[in-house]
Amino acid sequence: MEINPKLQKSLEKDEFPGYGKICLIGNSTCGKTSLYWRVHTREFQETFWYTSDNPNLVYENFLMSLWDLPCRDGYDQLRTLSYPEAHLALACFSLVDRDSFDSIRNKWIHELRFHLKDTPIILVGCKHDLREEIIKSSTHQDNQSIVTSEEAEEFAKSFGFISYWENSSKSGFGMKNFMEILVNGCTYQPNIVKPKKKCLIQ
Repeated sequence: MEINPKLQKSLEKDEFPGYGKICLIGNSTCGKTSLYWRVHTREFQETFWYTSDNPNLVYENFLMSLWDLPCRDGYDQLRTLSYPEAHLALACFSLVDRDSFDSIRNKWIHELRFHLKDTPIILVGCKHDLREEIIKSSTHQDNQSIVTSEEAEEFAKSFGFISYWENSSKSGFGMKNFMEILVNGCTYQPNIVKPKKKCLIQ
């Protein structure tokens, strides 16, 4: 079944049985804005602009609103105003920029846990196509900037992310089931271990 997400700015969330607000965060130039536009247009945008509009996506009667949050220096206060009522956060980094990966650990996870304490988070590795180009090149062994899938997956598990998702807005890698990934994230329910009942001896 081919997925064709619709941009619906005027739809109200009360019209749908399910709704999710999704916040994208990460260092500037890590690929999150390219991902934002790829999700909405299903095409790679050579040029794009930051927008305060948050057009809605509809998938199988589930309405989603993606918020590409400003993450440059000086936007901390403005960014935090967008967190309330979020159902899912996408913590994005570039697979060819270790600094952006380290920022997840050193900055973004702390901000998300402070403002979205119980909100599920998906770790998102962007620019998969560029990492593949580096791996195939002769300089791969000398390049310390790339982040491997194994390293990111281990990091996601260690810090309590609900999943790890790699993608490329340019090549389309990892985008086939992106709508299911977002819906599953919005509706994620942690496994709650019920306490064992104590046996009372009369």
